[in-house]
Amino acid sequence: MKKLLTAVLAASIVFVPASFTAKAGGVYKELSYFEKKSLLTKVALEENIPPEILKAIALNESKMMQFKNGEPNVTKDGGIGIMQVTPDSLNDYEKKKLDLNPIKLVEDTEYNIRKGAAILKMKWDLSGKSLPSVNNHDPRNLEHWYFAVMAYNGFSEKNNPNTHSSTYQNDIYNYIKNNAKQYLNDFPKPALKVDEKGSLKYKFNENWEYANTPSMMMLKPGYQVVTRVESNLRDNVSANAKITKIPVNTLVQITGEAIESPELKNLFSYYPVKILGKSGYMATSNLKALTLPVPFQDKKQSYPYGGVAINENVPIYQKANGSFNPSSKSLLKGTHKDVIGIENGYYKIGSNEYVLHDPKKLQFVTGRLYINADTPTRVLETTENSDANHVLKKNKNFNVNGIDQNYYYWGTKNGRFLVVPKMGKNSYSIGRAQPKKNGVPMYYPNSSKVFKLTQKKELLKIFRVDDEKNIYDLGNGYYVKKSDVNYLTY
Repeated sequence: MKKLLTAVLAASIVFVPASFTAKAGGVYKELSYFEKKSLLTKVALEENIPPEILKAIALNESKMMQFKNGEPNVTKDGGIGIMQVTPDSLNDYEKKKLDLNPIKLVEDTEYNIRKGAAILKMKWDLSGKSLPSVNNHDPRNLEHWYFAVMAYNGFSEKNNPNTHSSTYQNDIYNYIKNNAKQYLNDFPKPALKVDEKGSLKYKFNENWEYANTPSMMMLKPGYQVVTRVESNLRDNVSANAKITKIPVNTLVQITGEAIESPELKNLFSYYPVKILGKSGYMATSNLKALTLPVPFQDKKQSYPYGGVAINENVPIYQKANGSFNPSSKSLLKGTHKDVIGIENGYYKIGSNEYVLHDPKKLQFVTGRLYINADTPTRVLETTENSDANHVLKKNKNFNVNGIDQNYYYWGTKNGRFLVVPKMGKNSYSIGRAQPKKNGVPMYYPNSSKVFKLTQKKELLKIFRVDDEKNIYDLGNGYYVKKSDVNYLTY
């Protein structure tokens, strides 16, 4: 076996030390799938790679096998081990940076995973340079790895989805859809063209709508998410676990690190969680990000996302190495703070200051809805209206906690979101403009003609922000200049 292996490796690695020997009896010991998936997740998180992606690559490349029938898993093209690292396909820079140890690459499962992850991460770092990037190039978002995954196998015509129905990257994302049970929208066709030399030409950045799905395997204790579908809360992760059904869009708090499934084709993990006062375990396939307010989550803006009113004293958290940790400071009852960011169920209120989403202790308000006609509310993703106690009355204002394409979110019921459909003539304002002094002009629509002079004590509803014109729209096109007023959240 030594002569055969040396011959195979020599074709792809500069040398194989003479000290290379097989394990006792000529048989290598394969780790369990649980152990290998735990290693894949561990390494992925250290490299800031979504574990779904690294596990899908390992499943596709080798069926997660470091060895084959007790012998080194080396293919004819020089691919080695669980990640099928192929030294011969690497350029000089990659070879130097990786500094591959050929024996460890063959014998050591974790070493092989680390080198495969390092290769993928190098491809990611090329995005926007010699590879296209997707949207804002956020490593937490699964679709943003599209071209790095493609390049792991080869950024070439064979993986061009415009000319081939089957490509490497689509195979990987199909594993994520089918085996990690992660919902993803279909990918649009990228702007890839083949030049006269057979090379791919591309845009430096692909702007893809609905391609910002955050990994549910990069969560940490304390993060909050919601159920994506009606979900199983398990008392353990075994097949005979006792199950409690949890409705869709119920708030979930992560209480510990992920636990892998021992089954090869189950690419999802389980998190210890707390839901509606109950503790248990839930599969990552049942979770989605807490993204309120939805339209503002994936873009930066020049004004606050909303305001948070503190109903009970709450700790201020600080973020370090991806984790949120309580600081020595607190926000006191009665405090109001502008929210300048939203991340994993935490509201950002300062440069490195966050408060945890907790409807019992604080209220986040992104805007205010004026009701022009009695409007029944409903529980999110049901067609039934809520009971009569949840009818929003005509001619009243209600605080809005979030907003998406279809609904205004205004409260919770048994851990689920109450929403108002976007219909009728209800009007929604995002904040208020307070004149900096008496006599600040309000202008007619699309005109420099003054409609009236405002007073410092006035609070003018803002319905839209126009950053290009540097104005606040006060409704029906009437406006004030941003420089003349202070922006106030609700």
